[in-house]
Amino acid sequence: MVDLQSPASAGFRPRPRERAGAAGAVSARLPAVVLRNHRDEPRRLREDLVAGQRVLLSFLYTRCEEACPRTVEQLREVYHQLRARGAGEFRFLTFSVDPAYDTPERLLRYAVRRGAAGFPDWEFLTGEPAEVSAVLRAWRAVEPVEPGGVEDPGGHTGMLILGNDATHRWSAIAAGAGTDLIANLFLRVARPGSLGASLARTAE
Repeated sequence: MVDLQSPASAGFRPRPRERAGAAGAVSARLPAVVLRNHRDEPRRLREDLVAGQRVLLSFLYTRCEEACPRTVEQLREVYHQLRARGAGEFRFLTFSVDPAYDTPERLLRYAVRRGAAGFPDWEFLTGEPAEVSAVLRAWRAVEPVEPGGVEDPGGHTGMLILGNDATHRWSAIAAGAGTDLIANLFLRVARPGSLGASLARTAE
């Protein structure tokens, strides 16, 4: 398990969540930025997208012609598996690693083309390059560059990050690991419940 604690449809509204910044939560360590999703809606990274939630994170750019489309195809299958298995509430977050090019409009066209635009709890996200860069560094999704350097979109991580911010349980798995493995890991690591309930189960 990887320790990450150191660092819809129209009209969709985020559900009430636990407050951001709860002790030990990964969300408390994320930059306080506002991104925009593929529907051009503002999303606060901490409060709206991660705090207290069960999430699966991926990273791509729309000009990628090989690995990224395969990842989206695979995640569609994972999403359907989780729904079929009664996984409860969760959110898929796909971050562009090329925000200078990937506008919300381009992300929407990409999601439509890849058959992923109709999932209410799956958001493709972009924003101001400096803020997106801070997000990617917080998730360790890109290799560090020298000050003033340009990050190479093609050098982003091929890992998926998944977990439950409410229980502080997180892990990562290669995007190409296979849909069954990804779904099973999500169900195990990001299982619902409060931190207290999780600790109680561990003590049993």
